[in-house]
Amino acid sequence: MDTLFQNKLNEIEEKVNGNKLADAEKLAKELYTQAVDKNEKAAIGYASKYIGQIAFNKGLFQESFESYQRCCANFKAINDSKGQIYALNGLSLLFTQIGDFRNALKYMLEVLSIVNNERAFEVHRFSAMNNIALLFINLKEYDSALKYLNECFLLSNKNNDLKLNAIILFNMAEVYCYKKNYTKAKSYLEQSRKESVIVEDKAGLSFCRSLDAALIVLNEKNLKAAQDIFQDALSDIYKYGTRYDVLDVYSIFYRTLYNEKEYSAVKNVLIKALSLAEEVKSYVKQKEICDMLQNIYKIEEDFKNAYETLLKKQQLYEISNSLIKDMQVNYLSETYSTASSKLQMEELESSVSTLKALAEMGNAITSSLDINKIFKILISNLPNILKLNSFGIAIIDNAGSKLKYHFYDDKDGITNKTFDLDDDSILMNLSIKANQEIVIYDTKDIKGYKSKYNEEIAKLIYNSECRSILFCPLIYENQIIGGITAQSQISHTFSYKNLEILRIMASYVSVAVTNQIKTQYLEEISHLDGLTQLYNRHALSEYLEENTSIYDMEDMPLAAIMMDIDYLKQFNDNYGHVKGDTCIKTVAHIILKVVNKYSGKAFRYGGDEFLIIMKNTDAERCDKIISSIYTKLEAENLEHLYSKISNRVTITAGAAIINENIFNYKNLYHRADEALYEAKKKARNTYLIKG
Repeated sequence: MDTLFQNKLNEIEEKVNGNKLADAEKLAKELYTQAVDKNEKAAIGYASKYIGQIAFNKGLFQESFESYQRCCANFKAINDSKGQIYALNGLSLLFTQIGDFRNALKYMLEVLSIVNNERAFEVHRFSAMNNIALLFINLKEYDSALKYLNECFLLSNKNNDLKLNAIILFNMAEVYCYKKNYTKAKSYLEQSRKESVIVEDKAGLSFCRSLDAALIVLNEKNLKAAQDIFQDALSDIYKYGTRYDVLDVYSIFYRTLYNEKEYSAVKNVLIKALSLAEEVKSYVKQKEICDMLQNIYKIEEDFKNAYETLLKKQQLYEISNSLIKDMQVNYLSETYSTASSKLQMEELESSVSTLKALAEMGNAITSSLDINKIFKILISNLPNILKLNSFGIAIIDNAGSKLKYHFYDDKDGITNKTFDLDDDSILMNLSIKANQEIVIYDTKDIKGYKSKYNEEIAKLIYNSECRSILFCPLIYENQIIGGITAQSQISHTFSYKNLEILRIMASYVSVAVTNQIKTQYLEEISHLDGLTQLYNRHALSEYLEENTSIYDMEDMPLAAIMMDIDYLKQFNDNYGHVKGDTCIKTVAHIILKVVNKYSGKAFRYGGDEFLIIMKNTDAERCDKIISSIYTKLEAENLEHLYSKISNRVTITAGAAIINENIFNYKNLYHRADEALYEAKKKARNTYLIKG
């Protein structure tokens, strides 16, 4: 990077560290303009990073989002992984703050995929996995959270980092608290406290005290004792933590009190926490607190405060996802301003109930990565809001030629069908292909729609059991991904307001379906080695954790094959590391091709080491697999004039045939590794199979 640009970046960093954000912002925007003029992508990336960071601190999330996106794109263009990590962390934090945990998770999984494939960023791996765990906690997917927390704990233990241990143990205690396993919660909490004492982490001890208070409420029902402990924790965290830490301590306690229906005690805690959440611009905490306060005010029949809290919550949802419409707020405002009778107040309460149901349903939908679960959530809730008899979601397949249709009606229940997208006899296809909503108020009023559709479609509509029909495309980032329909057997059931509700649901479903696709892809690539596209060490750990304890006689015998490239160091020293990487990729491609043919799993274990796991593989079948790999490698005829065994690239392998259940990863690896070691002692370019 240009020295002038580097000096300006140093100056910006000084201003940021000195909390002179206005000066830092001005300098960053000047640097950005100059860097764009010279097309200096690294400088553009760093300037965008600071602009995004400062905009985030000011609560300007749209500007922050755009800046971090530019930051990521420019660092990606120059293969700067460290810069990409900065940007992706920023984007994840941004979406966390506005409560979009699924998008936050998407960006954090991208961080993990980078750090998993580059050893230089091992230090970032703990942070990424811990953040992923925290996001799963917010999504209430506690088992997934524990999986990542366990990995974090192994990593911090390996590095003997007691402070990190204390953080992870506390997070585990909190998860078990949510899972209502209070015995385990207490156990992990005590371990966390001990580690925090050793490293003198006073902020960490404050968190432990806050969870103590929560557990006293949950176990002993001693509210007074819990409140005293909470106040002590709060006093300490104000001294030793950040304002975000203070807000987290608040949230541990107010969630517990609210869930235990201690409404009078929690109300004042919520009001104080809301004030702090507003100061630090934590929209996710503000929404959570407003939701609780609104419900408490309704229980207390304090409609004025319930209404004011509702309006505040509405503003927060508009900022974070723009899914709650102005029409609904205006309706509530007009109703409340003229509410002078019990009937009008009941109408207000009904609208508040609808608004809350939509928000809760939307949160549930966007928190799921399973289309079947999404469909069941809609079935459970939408008929009560829209008074419908039938409902359907259709998703376009990956090839773009088929429509996967999930349909429900109150007579036949759920049916799943697949249609050709070119079939114009299906109304859903017409809606999707034309990117248009279809509204039919009465199917028997043929004059109202005959001119719009051909005779075959008009006949289908007329003969339909349903009298009112709505169709709406599912759109995400200007791309049509499917459609949604609501149908009723009563004519003129649906109004414009109902269409608005369906549009809102379509937005939620579009986000959820897209998240499902993207998250599955990101999770898949986070398990692949960047160079070879074999599974990586992280994937191996997960695979063995999921499988080793459940191998039964149907899977036996089990073959574990360890192999490495002969004299790769000499290859790299003489041909260079670029050609060395090409050599590794070629060998890995051969292994993958053979292993896939035999339905096995292949992992890159180290630099030039590969591990293959095959079920139902005896010594004879194992010999056939290894021989096939050797034959294909020989056919590649890769030159290696510096090998001590051949003038071509060769490999040595050791295999272990396992006939009993294996209960830990070390057993599996050690047996194959021992076989490889023995094979190398005898000769290179050979293999040994041990039964």
